[in-house]
Amino acid sequence: MNSRLFRITFTLLAFSSCCTLFSQSFPIELWPVRNSAWMRDLGAGWETHSLLDPYQPADSVTQRDKHETDLWVQRDLLRYGRTREKAFSDKQRLNMETWVGYTGRVWAGDRDSAAVDLNALNWYQKISFNKFWVQWHIRAATKESGFPGFTPHARDIARAGMHAGEFDRALVGYTGSHFHVQYGRDRRIWGPDLTDNVMLSGESASYEHFMGRFDYRNWSASFFTGFLETVENGGNLYQRYIAGHAVQYSNQRNFVIMAGEVTVYYGENRPFDLSYLNPVPIHIETELNNRENVPYDNGNLSNAVYFLNADWMTPPRIRVSASFLMDEFQLDQEDRNRGRPDALAGRLRLSRAVHAGSVAGIGYGIVEAAGTYTYRHGNPFTGLVSRDLPLGLPSGSDYVKTAAGAQVFLKQRIMGQVEFSHMKQGEGDIRRSPYAPFGEYIQTKFPSGTVQTVYRLDLHLTAHIRQWMEAGLLYSRQSLSGPDKDMVLNTFGFELKLYCWGMGSL
Repeated sequence: MNSRLFRITFTLLAFSSCCTLFSQSFPIELWPVRNSAWMRDLGAGWETHSLLDPYQPADSVTQRDKHETDLWVQRDLLRYGRTREKAFSDKQRLNMETWVGYTGRVWAGDRDSAAVDLNALNWYQKISFNKFWVQWHIRAATKESGFPGFTPHARDIARAGMHAGEFDRALVGYTGSHFHVQYGRDRRIWGPDLTDNVMLSGESASYEHFMGRFDYRNWSASFFTGFLETVENGGNLYQRYIAGHAVQYSNQRNFVIMAGEVTVYYGENRPFDLSYLNPVPIHIETELNNRENVPYDNGNLSNAVYFLNADWMTPPRIRVSASFLMDEFQLDQEDRNRGRPDALAGRLRLSRAVHAGSVAGIGYGIVEAAGTYTYRHGNPFTGLVSRDLPLGLPSGSDYVKTAAGAQVFLKQRIMGQVEFSHMKQGEGDIRRSPYAPFGEYIQTKFPSGTVQTVYRLDLHLTAHIRQWMEAGLLYSRQSLSGPDKDMVLNTFGFELKLYCWGMGSL
C-alpha cells in the first residue's frame, strides 16, 4: 500500500466520538479498559467508580491532579482523555471514534509442534451527535472459540480466512446529564471485576436488551430486560429472556456498594413479557401475584437470583472487593429439616498496591465458590446461562477456588503477571449441562460426586510497545487429578495485538 493510500485509509478510520461515557460499555479487549482496571487497584478513578458496568476508560483521567502520573498505564489514560477533550470540545458536532485491531496467537506445548491458534479482527465504532449515539463492535476469527464471550456459529466456508464472526455489540442510545437509555446487543457487567462477577460477568455471551440508568449525586439505579436465545428441545422451541434491577450507593471517594436481582424466564413459544419492561417491581412480586404472561401455577417458568457487591479502597492502597449471591435460601426450618440446602455463591478479592516512581506492583488473593445447585432451577432452561456460557462466574458452579498472584508494571511499558490457583470442582458444574434442571434438591457433599482437583500456574508477560502495538508471552501449567484420570498440561503462547485508533469531528 502506497503512503498516500495509507494516510487516506487511516484518516477514514480515525474519526471518533466523545459523549460522556456514563454507563456505555467499551469492549474489554481494548487497552484503555484494561488500564482503567489496573488503575483502580492503584487507587485512581474512585470518584467515578461504579459497579454498574465498571472500568470505563475516561474514569481514571478525572483524578489527573491527585495521583502520580509517571506510571505508563496512567500516562496512556491521561493522553487518551486529553485527546478526547481536544477532539470533541464542541459536542454539537458529529463525532466518531474507531478502533480497528488484529490479534494473532500461536500456542505450543503438549503438541507435536507449534500451531497458529488464532487470527482475529476487531472493529469498534461509535458515532454520536449531541446526546444521541450509535456504536458497534464486530469480531471475526479463524475459529468460534477465539475470545471470551465469543459465540458465533463457525462456517465451513471462510471469508478472508475467517470462519466465524459476529456483532458482539450493536447499540443505539441517548445519554443525558442524569439519565441514560439504550437498546441493542450488549452484555451487562455488574460487580467489582470485569470478568469474574458472581452475576453478570464480562465473559458471558451478549444479548439483545433494553437498558435504562438514572444517576443523582451518590445514588444510581439501573434496570434492563431482553431476549437471550431460542433453544430447541424435542422438536419444541423455547424462548429464554432476562431482566435485572439494581441500586447503587457511592461515597465518590473510596467505597461503592450495590444490590440487585437478575431473572431468567422462558416458555414454549412464549412472547416477550411486558411485566418485565416495568423498571420498578421486583421479580418475586411480579411472579407471585400472577402478573407474568404465564400463570405462576403453570409451572413456575422463571428463576431469580439476588446479589450484593461492595468495593472498598483503604489506605495504603488496600482494596477489598466482595460479592455474595443468593439463588435459594431456606428461611423456614421445615425446609432445612427436609434436607433442602441453600444455593449460594461468593467471591472475595484482597489486593495491595505499591507505587514508587515509574514502577508499580499489585499483590492479590482470591477466594470464590459457587454451590452445587447455584445458577440452576427446578425447571429446564431457567439456569443462569446463555448460549452455553455462564452469566455469572466463568468457572461455573459446584466448586471452590483459591488463587494468589502479583502484577508488576515497569517504566519500559512492560507488565508481568503470575498467578497460582487451586480449584476443586464437582459433577454439578452447570457448564456440563447448561439447560438441565437440578433434579432432586437435597443436601449433598460439596463439591458433589466425582471431584476434579486442578492446580494451575499462569505466567504472562506483556510489552505495551506503543498505543497501537502489544506483544505478549504466555505460559500455563495445569495439573488435573481425579478418580479416573491424572494429567499435566503445559502450554506456551505468543500473542500479538495491533490497533489502529483515532478520533475526530465533522
